[in-house]
Amino acid sequence: MLREVDHLVRVTVLLFALLFGGVLFWNLVEGANLARREDNPRRVLAELNIERGTIYDRNGMRLAYSRPTSGRLGKARVYPDPAVVGLVGHYSYQYGQAGIEEGYDRLLRGAHLSDAWMDFENALLHRATSGADLRITLDLAVQEALFAALEGQSGAGVVAAVPSGEVLAMVSQPAYDPNQVDADWNALQAEAEASPLLNRALNGSYQPGGALQTLLLSEMLARGAQLADQGSVATFQLVQPPLELTCALPPAGAGFLNLGQAYLAGCPAPFVMSIGESISATAMQEKLRAAGLTAPPEITGIPLPSEAQISLPPMTEQSSTRLLAEAAGQGQLLVSPAQMVQIAAALINQGRGVPLHVGLAYRNPGAMLGCHPPADRSPGLMQSSQAETLRTLLEGHSLAPDVALYGHLSQAFAGDRAYTWFVGWAQSANGATAALAVILAGVEPAQLIERLVPVAEAFSTGQP
Repeated sequence: MLREVDHLVRVTVLLFALLFGGVLFWNLVEGANLARREDNPRRVLAELNIERGTIYDRNGMRLAYSRPTSGRLGKARVYPDPAVVGLVGHYSYQYGQAGIEEGYDRLLRGAHLSDAWMDFENALLHRATSGADLRITLDLAVQEALFAALEGQSGAGVVAAVPSGEVLAMVSQPAYDPNQVDADWNALQAEAEASPLLNRALNGSYQPGGALQTLLLSEMLARGAQLADQGSVATFQLVQPPLELTCALPPAGAGFLNLGQAYLAGCPAPFVMSIGESISATAMQEKLRAAGLTAPPEITGIPLPSEAQISLPPMTEQSSTRLLAEAAGQGQLLVSPAQMVQIAAALINQGRGVPLHVGLAYRNPGAMLGCHPPADRSPGLMQSSQAETLRTLLEGHSLAPDVALYGHLSQAFAGDRAYTWFVGWAQSANGATAALAVILAGVEPAQLIERLVPVAEAFSTGQP
């Protein structure tokens, strides 16, 4: 009997020892790993109950906020105006974040304030974490106007204040409703051709086409050419790829054009033929590099995909036919509006780009703290004298009668699809300027200008 009791005691002690050892192991050794697991119920519950910060536009308009949901755990993320999706992006616990929701995720969820004591206190009191509110550079009126301008077609656009680099609007079409990401995720993923989840403004890969003419003309001017130089025909026939390039707009006059006339009408011939004559392959390569077209775009506050990269073979290793294709913007170089907007900015910023960014300020409990703008390391795309020459030329040929909208129109081709580029700027009555870079499929250049007039009006109206 005593032996059986002793055996029972030993077994009981052993079981308690194993249990105690297991508790120590899972808490001290594997505790951190358990806490990081996405299927940890405590983590899931804590994440769902985070009071995610509200996002406001530059004028205090609410763009995104969280609210309690009836019938299920957590809070729903609400976007009062889905047109902001191109810049604000979306938040989903299940599918992640995009845009500003991703770039400022730590701040919006309060992780930037987290420490061991605060985490312990919140867990002890079952208190949800509160994130910081964020005010961004977006101007809701400009964003809505740009969204409407591109709606119904495939394309993208960026509007940025100059010289500050504050991004006022960013649109990608086709778009999606950020309020319906969880419900529509599988359908959105299945739309391979439309790719609504792709932010074309930032990550799109477009043929630049005639939009390179601004850079090429600035280089020609730097090498002694004059806008009045005569001798150019309007069209150009590419051999590889086989493509006849024509003017984007009817040129002023018939027959031969001078450089200024060809540029204003988006006629390709003088700029394509400049390669090998007035501009060497090495000089063109350097021009593209200086303009930021051979590297991914940079917008502080919006992350790029980890796989984002641009590969362009050295111009000196390409055949003459391939060089002509690159000069025509129909070669291997592919660009996005977020890159091309720097060319527009250079025209009105003494030849320099601008430090693109989206954060203005954030508010922790009891304080308003600024988001430090990025250091201005903007590249010099052209000499200030060349920028002034081109700006004066474009300002002398307003594209719209009742609004200050200036710039360069051109066309690009991808397969059987034609695109129209606009690279230019809008100006308000008080002299404020905003750079625009827009590409849209299926519309003529004159039609694109009609669509962009409300964007210029929204910018002008919103200036003090």
